[in-house]
Amino acid sequence: MRRERAALVAAVSQASALGLHTECWSLAVTAVVLFEAYGFYDEWRSTHLTALSAVVRAGDHRGEAAVRYSLGSLELFEQRYGRARVDLDRAAELFADLADEYGRALVDRNLAILDRLTGDFDRSCQRSRAALVVLRSHGDRSGAAHVLANLAQLAMDTGRVDEALAVIEDAARAVEDLPNRRLAAQITHRRGLVHLRRGEGETAEALFDRVLTFARAVDDRSAALHGMVGLGEALELRGDPVAARRSFEQAAVLAESLGEKRMRAHALLAIGRLDLGLGDRAAAAAAAVQALDVIEGAGLTLLEDQCRAALAVARGDAPGGAAGRTRPPA
Repeated sequence: MRRERAALVAAVSQASALGLHTECWSLAVTAVVLFEAYGFYDEWRSTHLTALSAVVRAGDHRGEAAVRYSLGSLELFEQRYGRARVDLDRAAELFADLADEYGRALVDRNLAILDRLTGDFDRSCQRSRAALVVLRSHGDRSGAAHVLANLAQLAMDTGRVDEALAVIEDAARAVEDLPNRRLAAQITHRRGLVHLRRGEGETAEALFDRVLTFARAVDDRSAALHGMVGLGEALELRGDPVAARRSFEQAAVLAESLGEKRMRAHALLAIGRLDLGLGDRAAAAAAAVQALDVIEGAGLTLLEDQCRAALAVARGDAPGGAAGRTRPPA
């Protein structure tokens, strides 16, 4: 795998050097499937910066739109929200100028996720619904499923859990006969989150186990991380704090190796919550502080508030009971 990614990076660089800007950006964007699954974020960034330079030099606006959309997706994943918005907004402008409603819908899908993560639920819902209409009109069931997953999370975030279940089951039906196993695993993970919110720990555990089975089969570390955190939550809900802690600790280590700040913070908060349940306020406070340190400057204001609330509970400055209980968005 290391040889394959090195060859991809070299091919993108060579295409740029030869002035083959179309081949350069197309290869860089296509390689994202590999880079995302295996956590090769440095390669994702370097190939896209190379491709971006190539298309800007050539005046290739479609290529620039595609690269900025993909680069913004990386920045969104890495919680570089300010930078992500700049690139995604520019991609949206370029696709609009090209009268490419499909490309614009793909960008709006990701901008809607960014809106949700930064607390603008109304704007996220508006973008999602508009993107869903366009993606369905183009027959993009995978893209529509992604949008439905975001709408399901929005419903959960605003207390509409029954609606969230209906929406995520719609997404599951949309992908059930598609060959994209990774997308199916992402939808399965979101289904697990919904069942967690409904207090259905056994069902959630089974769904997260399916995510982990997929992740191990293809060595998808990102899927494994989300599956571990979800499984820990399900095990905690079912009354098995020992197994839950083990899953959270494994997730925290993996998240650090992937540079995944948001998920690492969620895992740390969960560990702190377990410590608090054992009466160890000092350990719970330390976990909350560590989680805050992890996401400092990342623009995750809602998660920062949750960390501070967990810290206040651990220190006895606020009522306890659900310190750090969060549902990590995928």
